[in-house]
Amino acid sequence: MRISFLVVLLFSFRATAEDITLYKGEVITLAINEIDTIVDLPRPIRLIPETKSYFIEGIPDRMDKDGNPLDFKSLRVRRRGKSPGPEKVPLLLAHGINLNVRLVSTISADRHYRLRLPKQQTSQIHDASFLEQELQLMKLMLRDEQGNGFQCQRFKKELKIEGYDGLNLQLVRRYKGNQLLGYVFKLVNTSDDEITIHPQALNFGSPNKAVALQYDHAKLQPCHINNSANPKGTGCLTAIRLVVRGDNWESPASKSSMPWQLARSKK
Repeated sequence: MRISFLVVLLFSFRATAEDITLYKGEVITLAINEIDTIVDLPRPIRLIPETKSYFIEGIPDRMDKDGNPLDFKSLRVRRRGKSPGPEKVPLLLAHGINLNVRLVSTISADRHYRLRLPKQQTSQIHDASFLEQELQLMKLMLRDEQGNGFQCQRFKKELKIEGYDGLNLQLVRRYKGNQLLGYVFKLVNTSDDEITIHPQALNFGSPNKAVALQYDHAKLQPCHINNSANPKGTGCLTAIRLVVRGDNWESPASKSSMPWQLARSKK
């Protein structure tokens, strides 16, 4: 998985989670949703496994001062193909904890699990770490949750991108709390061109307040070619999530104030 915080976090959720207590020697079956499923781990994972039937990506729990991920305590699991078979996956965690999970693809499966060790508290106090609040906000936006000091407002605000009349951009969520703001956009490519999102020039406000940008898909095909409502690899729709520092409501209104860059190529 390629991750570069302060530029782009590549990872895609739901408001509730199912807690599962783990016992030694037990194999836990996790039903994987057709879109994706998030799995919170009791300890940081030491090695993200490669599997035949599923994509497994790590979501960082904290960062160092250079923006490099230090711990992965959550996993995003997506299925490969339409109907992958069940697969047993070993998870090697910190402190010598070895888990075995069985992944099974199910359309109506939960999208968020919390794996817990016996007697482990569901909420723990962690030492403050660099960008901890920013990462927490990004996780809340990915899961479409609120809490931990962040409140969410729902919108359906149309935004115009100058020079890109064939794109439909909407602001659909705004998060606020802990001196941070979070924005969730929906971008739909109704043009005749393939659109690519470039986060390299991450910028928002003056001075720049942008901290992190995450999107589900970098390339968007025209909707008349691939009109997928929940694209798993390609499609014409993506969610874009942005974390910025500040307390005041701001909203991008034109191409010049977009926190990312767009490029198009003729099909």
